Amino acid sequence: MKTRFLAAAISFILLLASFQPCGSGALALTELHVGSLYPGAYGDDVKALQSMLKEAGLYDDLVDGIYGPATVASVKKLQKYLGVKADGKFGPKTLEAYNSVVTEAKNIQSGLETQFERTGLLSGRIIGIDAGHQEYKDDEHEAIGPESARTKARMSEGSKGVKTGNEEYKITLAVALKLADLLRDSGAEVVMTRVSNHVRLSNRERAQMMNNAGADVWLRLHCDYSNSGRFSGARVVSPSKRSNPGIHYKSKALGEAVLDSFCEATNAKNNSLWYRSDQTGFNWSRVPVITLEMGYLSNIGDDLKLNRDSYQNECARGIFNGIVKFFDDSDQY
Repeated sequence: MKTRFLAAAISFILLLASFQPCGSGALALTELHVGSLYPGAYGDDVKALQSMLKEAGLYDDLVDGIYGPATVASVKKLQKYLGVKADGKFGPKTLEAYNSVVTEAKNIQSGLETQFERTGLLSGRIIGIDAGHQEYKDDEHEAIGPESARTKARMSEGSKGVKTGNEEYKITLAVALKLADLLRDSGAEVVMTRVSNHVRLSNRERAQMMNNAGADVWLRLHCDYSNSGRFSGARVVSPSKRSNPGIHYKSKALGEAVLDSFCEATNAKNNSLWYRSDQTGFNWSRVPVITLEMGYLSNIGDDLKLNRDSYQNECARGIFNGIVKFFDDSDQY
């Protein structure tokens, strides 16, 4: 396989592996004998392309054989993985790049899961995941830090999608469960604050759960909201140096790695790293922690994306890539 396709191919193979069982013939697009396909095309070849994109988690519209806007957008996602020009046209260069990936995938796919279990990208790591909020808010108060007289509600209500009306706590849990699967497949021990929406856990209790578990790091998954529908994109909130100096620098490094990888995987706008000193979950934590705001539920576009299964898969993959990058670079800290 050409060197210029290698990194993109590995990323795309990992994506396919998370959706397909080993040995599946769904990777073999060349066996479908499709030719060059462009927006406006229609027919069985387009159906075959849509089916492959759907199975890879890149397409969640109808498999109708019509090369419309949804297919164009999905092909662009595919092209980004393949490292070719993302113009939405499934032309000769895209087909060549894809066939190169398929050839490599056939060679390694059957042993991919075994290899991960053996080598363990995150073997020995304990990763905490906190799916933000819960079904019912908790207005009782708790101290925001071990030595603080200030108190806040144990758990706020969270937000709802401006278009879908879906609650934040449902979205954060959906992404958290997908992320947990990726982490476990790579050898990590995963500690989750919740696997159900029917819980009563405060921010302090969630932090203490991670402290007691000996987590190496933990991530709090949330969605943003604004009074203006104009704002979109993702950001990371991290403990300030003043409020928790013991974990500030590693939290900052984790936040930078996760945010960059998340935005690369989802194409979300990068709204940078923010610091807070008034977050109860931060102040009670003894291990590095960040809050990832995955998008604005007050923005129609972000709301619709965050409620799509395929986009939630991209979110989980981006977070996973950021965690791996953080540990790969952690020797410098």
